[in-house]
Amino acid sequence: MFEESCVICGDQVKSSRLGCPACLSCMIFFRRSVIKEANYRCAKQMACPVYYEFRSSCRHCRYQKCFQAGMRSDLVVTRDTVGPRSPPPAILEVPEVLMEQLVALQTRQLEDHEEVPEPRGATVTDVNLMFKWSFKDSVEWASQFEPFLRLSNEEQKCVISEFGVGFLVVDQGFRSARDWRKGTWTLQNGSFLEASENLELVEQDFIIYLENSIKRQFQIMQIDEFEIAVLKTLMLFSNSFPKQNIFSEYQEKIDKLRNKCLTELMTYLSSKYPTSHDTRFGKLLLFIGDIRSAVKAVYNQTKVSALFDISKFDKFPLFILSKRAARLVQYHLNKQKVFLTFIDNKQIRLHMDEELEDAVYLFIRSFEELGEEFTYKKLPTYNIYYQIESLKVFLILGGQKELQDTSEYFLNVLNNPIICLKSGCYGRNAKEMVNFLKSWKDVTSIEIIGEVEIPLKYIMNNCRGVKNLIVEGHTEQPFDYRNHSQMPFSWETAFLSLPTGLTFDTIKMFMNCKRLRLEGRSYSQEEVRRILDAWVDGSPLKHLDIEIHNASINLLGMDEVEKVHNVKVKAFFEFRPLWFFHTAYLIEQKTSGTKAVLIIERKYVLLSTEYQVGVENEYQ
Repeated sequence: MFEESCVICGDQVKSSRLGCPACLSCMIFFRRSVIKEANYRCAKQMACPVYYEFRSSCRHCRYQKCFQAGMRSDLVVTRDTVGPRSPPPAILEVPEVLMEQLVALQTRQLEDHEEVPEPRGATVTDVNLMFKWSFKDSVEWASQFEPFLRLSNEEQKCVISEFGVGFLVVDQGFRSARDWRKGTWTLQNGSFLEASENLELVEQDFIIYLENSIKRQFQIMQIDEFEIAVLKTLMLFSNSFPKQNIFSEYQEKIDKLRNKCLTELMTYLSSKYPTSHDTRFGKLLLFIGDIRSAVKAVYNQTKVSALFDISKFDKFPLFILSKRAARLVQYHLNKQKVFLTFIDNKQIRLHMDEELEDAVYLFIRSFEELGEEFTYKKLPTYNIYYQIESLKVFLILGGQKELQDTSEYFLNVLNNPIICLKSGCYGRNAKEMVNFLKSWKDVTSIEIIGEVEIPLKYIMNNCRGVKNLIVEGHTEQPFDYRNHSQMPFSWETAFLSLPTGLTFDTIKMFMNCKRLRLEGRSYSQEEVRRILDAWVDGSPLKHLDIEIHNASINLLGMDEVEKVHNVKVKAFFEFRPLWFFHTAYLIEQKTSGTKAVLIIERKYVLLSTEYQVGVENEYQ
């Protein structure tokens, strides 16, 4: 039998497979430290206390105590860095042992969650990161099951929109149960929300609600990792999504999976709780209802709380894979920190955090093993370049060395590529980058993320075929196109998130685009009215999204505006959900008679020509 407490920090024991009885947190910390060959330093006298409350305050002393307690580095098993040692497992249909694989997946996901150095209050950044973790992990979880992978992309997003939040509630509830302080709710990374006077009343009530309905149940029932995995799986296949019949085509398989899950849960409970397993089984199933209520509470909180204002969060990329490539690619990508979004059948956008070269290699090899008509070449340069012909994707990583020498080669083999420029890619030599771009007359989409040190006007001047431009972050020079040869721009999409914002004269140059979103600074009432007047005068814009000072914009002086209710936008920027719209108006162009719905909420003015009036918004 294991000791009741971790010999390192005193928390509840998870296992002794690393050499001594230890909790999950200390096992993850030791494993990560060994893999990274960490060399921590103590800021004091190398005698810091390592208790549950302070175990993350000094990594050096915690690491040394792990060794002193008997942990062994040779027992740490590392994951493959180049490829799997054995063939990847098939997608789960109805295996003989269902939950064993899911518990293993859950353990690995928890290992990947970085902890804060010491307990502290959660920030907006923490909340943002926890949403990203939960959506990423929930997609990976759902992708273990064939019925989910067979859904369309829109159906998958519909499922994940609820399942991802439920995933967050369960993981945070499990973590919060270890903190017995009243009025607290702990996030996956160890930061916490506290119902104190420093928060708004609505946020205090939300924390107390989560504590009473979720955290307390985790503590009273002492729900373990196996039971958590069951709860997540049952939530995935419950019929409470906005489209009730979303899994109807695969209902037989869903029923088999659910029954298998329930059978294994009963077997597990009968062994662990021989005299009370029936009662506990019923309580766990009833608890799913409480979790779903908490999911709705989280959604409602995003409408009223600055801390949970998801309009300010990063975009959540959904790593939903094509049906043919799902089985192997998903397995490989689980081994690396690679984010990807399929644009259509032939285009895919990749964003990579680390281990870039190995990750791209695995991605490419996955398609080869599937028998896809897939060719690639790694050029013999200092930088990492991959030319992926069949998917028409161009990914640039690394510095600017030999950039110009390779541009002609890529130009000859690629057709309508997507260029993604990431922060720090090109050093300070903008001249070479400009020469490179002059060769790319057929580029249709450009993303600029972070401080890419090249003036945007160079890109505009040299990439004449651009249809979509996304700019997030700082630029070397002010965004000013008053003397630009291509004005006004006529693009499909322009998303400009710049800290200095744009002048009205510059904004007018983008009024011929079909979709325009402006972020970076809040625009005044007068500026917004001038922009709306420009649209009324005949702009072809179909969608417009502007950040404003506040929601007190007065539209009574505009003859083209009339107030409407029950508006549903049929298509809008994928960047923003539609849950929190406040006041809606109809606005009409003077010459063409084109009408658009104009929606004003706390921080944004949103305009769309694609709408329905007289229907209830499904998110209300």
